Amino acid sequence: MPGGCPSESFKVLLKGYSDPSPESVRALVEIMTYGSSSETDQLIRQRSDAARKRPDHLANFPALTGAGRA
Repeated sequence: MPGGCPSESFKVLLKGYSDPSPESVRALVEIMTYGSSSETDQLIRQRSDAARKRPDHLANFPALTGAGRA
């Protein structure tokens, strides 16, 4: 990471992988989209449910980025 510190957006992304709750997914969608017209409760639930069904995928991103390493 440049400067050794992750950006606020990157922190939201990492939280989305470590905690795919609807709240975390909503925060992730908010930082990744322009406007909130597509940010429905149904979309948030679907994305959260889909993420929870793939724990292998949730583990890949932090492993690739080195997130969580001392």
